[in-house]
Amino acid sequence: MFGNLDIFKESNMMKSDVYEEGNNYVVLIELPGFNKENIDISYQNDYITVTAKKVDEYSDVSYIHKEITKGIYSRSFYAGNINDDEITASYLNGILKISFPKEGTKDNKKQIKID
Repeated sequence: MFGNLDIFKESNMMKSDVYEEGNNYVVLIELPGFNKENIDISYQNDYITVTAKKVDEYSDVSYIHKEITKGIYSRSFYAGNINDDEITASYLNGILKISFPKEGTKDNKKQIKID
């Protein structure tokens, strides 16, 4: 009746779009309901990894019906050997935006600050 209900699988929790903007790639990730403080972005071994945690703020109630998912979600994007100082991120209205250069010269491990 409802067709494929894969929309409820955890793998679909971090839906994303990727596009080119000049000499950069831009990744947009839907993270509605997440606090910026609970989103972590790191760059290591040519991958940018986003980890987001959503806690149950109403854990002391007895639910009659519950669909809002809570937990820790993670997704990685291959970025290649890039200059990690040029990775930027911002979070506005439930959308995380990460921008990074198409080509680079370094391979470091770094935490990325979200503006």
